[in-house]
Amino acid sequence: MKAAYIEGFGVEESFIYGDRPDPTVGPRQVLIRIKATGINRKDLMTREGAGGGVIHSFPFVDGLEVSGLIEVVGPGVTDRRVGQRVVATLPYGGYAELVAANRAGTVPLPDSLPYRLVRPGQDGSH
Repeated sequence: MKAAYIEGFGVEESFIYGDRPDPTVGPRQVLIRIKATGINRKDLMTREGAGGGVIHSFPFVDGLEVSGLIEVVGPGVTDRRVGQRVVATLPYGGYAELVAANRAGTVPLPDSLPYRLVRPGQDGSH
């Protein structure tokens, strides 16, 4: 998959756009094909090295909030389905084409709402 990732702390020039391994889906997770992502203050702090230990290793794909389409439903998930539109809050991984998200961090997205309008508004709920 394609992703925007960093290989060290720094400013936006430190982003690299390239190939990263596809995520694997575990129990109680769904795989989301990302259609839109927001930029959160926590993303900026993490990239600068002030994120409170979120980065475990480099290269690192940041991104806390996304909207997209479920492609795979993991074991133990009974209330989400392939093809369902969702918004999701993540610990990281949203600056990519795909992300494995905990089902508990997802909310169904009505067909009447565009992907791009939902993500930026969620940050106001923190």
